[in-house]
Amino acid sequence: MKKILAALFLLAAANHAQAATASLDLALSNESANLAVDFTPPGAVAASTVANLGGIYNENHDLIFFGTLMARGSREFDRNYVTLGAGLKAYGGSVDELDQSVGALAIGGELGVVLVPSANPIDMLLQGFVAPSITTFGDTEKLVEFSAKLRVEIVRSARAYVGYRLMQVDTEDYDDIEIDDNIHVGINIDFY
Repeated sequence: MKKILAALFLLAAANHAQAATASLDLALSNESANLAVDFTPPGAVAASTVANLGGIYNENHDLIFFGTLMARGSREFDRNYVTLGAGLKAYGGSVDELDQSVGALAIGGELGVVLVPSANPIDMLLQGFVAPSITTFGDTEKLVEFSAKLRVEIVRSARAYVGYRLMQVDTEDYDDIEIDDNIHVGINIDFY
């Protein structure tokens, strides 16, 4: 995990010079740790395109790296802001205990809703990705990921959240391998 943290920190530092904004996202449960760096890719319109690189590690020593590219749009609806997004997510790693490799290119989407617009806004974010067998490689036959977060803005550049993530992989030899199926707490910190 130390190597992952170091690599993501270096990536964030190198990217910070190119990107308008970047943030570090850390989510922890008793059984898993998820660390990611979110950033606006160079040349992208701020906030409409977001990229993310990270990894998830669990108590079974499974390690999955991922990279996401998401296009987002925001609208005001009945005095609440709604964000919709669609994108791609690439996965690569291994299920250690079962000696299975994981590789997939998934499509997915997200829905974000500001529930309480105040000095410290509260919002909900739902994301889902699926990779059918045609877009998987290695031992992977199918990959599904779903997550939900309830976030509160602590200060302008930091949000704390409670969330749930389900990441499940089917391989040639095993079905329904759970990489993550936990409630977690997390924090997201922006760097300008």
